[in-house]
Amino acid sequence: MIDLTPLVHAIIVIAVALASAYLIPFIKSKVETEKLSQIMVWVDTLVACAEQIFERNQGAEKKAYVMERIKLILAQHKLTLDLDAIDNLIEAAVIRLHHELQEEAIEVIE
Repeated sequence: MIDLTPLVHAIIVIAVALASAYLIPFIKSKVETEKLSQIMVWVDTLVACAEQIFERNQGAEKKAYVMERIKLILAQHKLTLDLDAIDNLIEAAVIRLHHELQEEAIEVIE
């Protein structure tokens, strides 16, 4: 009778190595993508709030408001993101919001 134990052991080792090399990073990137998506939703919401709270010419105050609130939310959820990345997300959210408002204004005019 042939002892297949070494062959089965080798197959298990290869399967674990492949899972470690490909599956785990894929799952980790998926989780990171979901976290980033959630952060973007928070930033978009905070930018919209700042637009409602502050006057049009208070851009610095709006940004400071959003920056402080997003830092608190990230801390509450034990997430970290560097300040440059947060700044970029805020700027992108402002651009998206202004673009949406312009589209709505054009639809109203038509």
